[in-house]
Amino acid sequence: MVRISPINNNQNTNFKAFKIAETTNAFKNFSTDISIYKLTPEDNPFLDKLKKTDFLKLYPKLEEIKLLRWQHILNYCIFEAKDKINTTYLAVSNDKPCAIMTYKDDCAYYLKGICAIPTEINKKVAGAGKTLFYQLFKNIVEENKRGAILDAVVDGPFDVVKKYEELGFIEDLPSKIVGYSTMTCNKFKAAEQLKKLSASIEYRKCNNEKTDLNQFID
Repeated sequence: MVRISPINNNQNTNFKAFKIAETTNAFKNFSTDISIYKLTPEDNPFLDKLKKTDFLKLYPKLEEIKLLRWQHILNYCIFEAKDKINTTYLAVSNDKPCAIMTYKDDCAYYLKGICAIPTEINKKVAGAGKTLFYQLFKNIVEENKRGAILDAVVDGPFDVVKKYEELGFIEDLPSKIVGYSTMTCNKFKAAEQLKKLSASIEYRKCNNEKTDLNQFID
């Protein structure tokens, strides 16, 4: 991977996303350092590059139909991330994007999409999804939102419904989309999950450091 060296120029327009936190994750038998970036509309060219992630090459162990579904989820996340009304976070580990989350800000957050991104052949970054959910729950608590709503894909490459249940979400609304299960997490559950995740995730806030995301992609 070619690294792009930052230009020492305060007027440099390449620096768009904001680095908001660094985390150290210690789940079970692994420890991972993951940084969180908040994207801006100026990061759309980066998202176009991220969309070229080739799951067929990165995860050859999975069935092709599941890989195509995974690819679709990433593409949908990127599509929603380009909508100015949505808030988007990118998780980066070892200088590689490893997960993306985008949601609509309302009285309750509506999670438009979250997707793990393979960083090596047959390898995802453990804890990347939980790190982004930590940020989501943190925002719910600090902004006093009602909670979060999401539509969990039921025919994806992994059992995400079970993962969401472990994160405090429940299936209590009829789904309007075929192939998805609508799930909710109220603000009290979000606070509980934030406390629970805090036991495994060390979160260190950054001062909105401007970052050129192109350095994290081939």
